[in-house]
Amino acid sequence: MTNYNEIIKSNLSCFLGITQHPELISALDKDLNMLEKDFSLLVRNFCSQTDPDRAYDFLFEIWVCKMLRNSAAGNISYEPRTISNKPPDFRCVINGVQFDIQVKRMHNILNEIVKKRFQRECRKRLQKHSKTWFINLKISDELEPYHINEFFRYIKQNLSSFKSKPVFKGKIEENDYMWQFKGKKLVGFSFTEKNRKTGGISIGVVYSGNPGEFGLQRLDLELYRKSINRILKKSKTTFSETVSDKQSNIVIIQPASELWGLTSSDVMADILYGDDQTLVYSDSKGNECLKNIRGRNGILKNYHNITGVIFVKSNVSFMSEKFTGSYFLNELHLKEICIHPKIFEEMSYYVLHEWVSNKGGID
Repeated sequence: MTNYNEIIKSNLSCFLGITQHPELISALDKDLNMLEKDFSLLVRNFCSQTDPDRAYDFLFEIWVCKMLRNSAAGNISYEPRTISNKPPDFRCVINGVQFDIQVKRMHNILNEIVKKRFQRECRKRLQKHSKTWFINLKISDELEPYHINEFFRYIKQNLSSFKSKPVFKGKIEENDYMWQFKGKKLVGFSFTEKNRKTGGISIGVVYSGNPGEFGLQRLDLELYRKSINRILKKSKTTFSETVSDKQSNIVIIQPASELWGLTSSDVMADILYGDDQTLVYSDSKGNECLKNIRGRNGILKNYHNITGVIFVKSNVSFMSEKFTGSYFLNELHLKEICIHPKIFEEMSYYVLHEWVSNKGGID
């Protein structure tokens, strides 16, 4: 057996919920050993990825691989050779139907990767200072990698002039500090006292959004629609086989952002099928009637060679023993989907009412 413990702790160094729990490290080490014979490339991909966020992407692929092995799937292969230069992540066969599967975690909806790097640098650089404070942050969605060094240069030059508060009042206030770069407000911040006078400056409370707006941030559904659209656009290039009775092309998506941890399936339906709307009309007798319709901004119908999208919430971890996800079907392929076997027994199908009434055959 190979000992992957040190690689796991190094590659996932920022995910303290994993690296500070020996039982989770041991479980992942066991998974990697289990997969290294038949899925050596997947194991190598995880082991060679030193960026924690990207390494976690491969952790999601490892989980999907485990779920496929526990399903009725046979002939499972990772990044199989195809006529396309970009193969799907997985290919398998169930009851004579071939499934090509692309696995994606949804990043940078609100610039999460840069914000995480910024927080990592805060932990690393600020703990060296003599001040024993917490720094509370409100980070702009427009923060770029090249801003990070500029921010810490500003902190170093002005640290002696900063004042701390006894307690944090729950938000970054207008009279707190604001760092701007070329006139753009990028980081709002304040300092509060630590009870224990050790450890330099540590991160306290972190918010996202525009630091110039001191209220709570409203999630913008269009940002998520654009992010999922980008994933589908990239994924379609890996599907060299046309959807048919014997071929299914599926994209499995998990958002990296915890903001989507408990998002309802209805929100995903609005993104993929169009906003849920109510049409008011009069029937032949002049009676007012209501009818649910979908807006024109649904994106799934634009991808003719994608059978559907399986959405896995961000609070589903690599330790989950059962597959948890919702399958959003592409209406263009309802006939084929009715014939295809279920790829994961535990997953649920998201079915629009009009499909049942008009098409039939969807369970």
